[in-house]
Amino acid sequence: MPLAKLVVENLSCVKDRSYLFKQLNFTLSATQSLYVYGLNGAGKTTLLKMIAGILEPDQGKVFWDQVPIEKCHLDYCRQLGYLGHKDGLKNCLTALENLAALVPHGSNQPAQHFAQALTQMGLRDRLQNLPCQYLSAGQKRRVAWARLLVRRTTIWLLDEPFTSLDTQGLKQVMACMEHQLKIGGMIIYTSHQPLFSPSQTLSL
Repeated sequence: MPLAKLVVENLSCVKDRSYLFKQLNFTLSATQSLYVYGLNGAGKTTLLKMIAGILEPDQGKVFWDQVPIEKCHLDYCRQLGYLGHKDGLKNCLTALENLAALVPHGSNQPAQHFAQALTQMGLRDRLQNLPCQYLSAGQKRRVAWARLLVRRTTIWLLDEPFTSLDTQGLKQVMACMEHQLKIGGMIIYTSHQPLFSPSQTLSL
């Protein structure tokens, strides 16, 4: 994985003529994680979307490898894995088909890899081939997590990643997070459940 740093510099967000958050600064390097916490409406999701390049900050910049992310957009997006509040699955497709839909056309990535990722997240053969509309909320969350494993990106942006998961599911995703850091990745996550021990914390 690249050894570039993610730098957030003087990041601010204005909502209803007042600051939702103001002049946030932090640097994240390989093998590091940041836990963002705060009350509902404090701006946690907004912050993640700004770091992802989905929203533009009112002030400040996000840098990847010393370059503003808007100037290296395509390269930066290739480094990102984003897990939001919504799982982002197509209910008419099976779990396997949802994973395959993420892979660029012409890729040689084998279908077996998709099945392995789903199995790693606790979804066995029968569930992998069911349309996602028939899966429970927790099972859908596992499919969303499996997409992160398939894409193999450097930066994980996780918005309430533990939602809907049972005890076994929590163990599996925390093992995934530990592995992501071990291989040189980075994680920024929000949660009302501080279950994963971070390198840094940020209160909003």
